[in-house]
Amino acid sequence: MNDVEIKRLADHLADAGLVLTALGQQIRRATNEEDCRQMIAKVVNESAKAHHFALDMNSESVAKHKLVGVADNE
Repeated sequence: MNDVEIKRLADHLADAGLVLTALGQQIRRATNEEDCRQMIAKVVNESAKAHHFALDMNSESVAKHKLVGVADNE
């Protein structure tokens, strides 16, 4: 990955982090279970989008023979 691609990924993940933080705060303030469930679904979707964006960028790097690596989540 070059510097531009790394910056693009970092910006995207930072934006996702802001959205997730805001949703977390809304979940804390939720007054009923249905609102909480809807916001949790939004969190799952936002997390999945960020994950797929990072995977796509890593796939592009692999295609260019510039593998960044795969993180072990454990």
